[in-house]
Amino acid sequence: SDAVVERGRESSDPGVRADMYRQFQDIWAEEAPSVILGYPRYAYVLPGDANAVVFSNLVAPSQRFAEIHRWTVR
Repeated sequence: SDAVVERGRESSDPGVRADMYRQFQDIWAEEAPSVILGYPRYAYVLPGDANAVVFSNLVAPSQRFAEIHRWTVR
């Protein structure tokens, strides 16, 4: 499972990363069922008149701005 995570981290291809992390989740569920106690969150400081889009899961850090074209200012 470490090798799968490592390959996911080293790849710049979002499809490869998502596939590696899916494989890791399958291995993890099979070998050691557990509960995630923490999950990183991104916090954004925006002006009071800005409306930002809520994100789903991010596979790559660059995805945090994937929907920036939908952000608006009131």
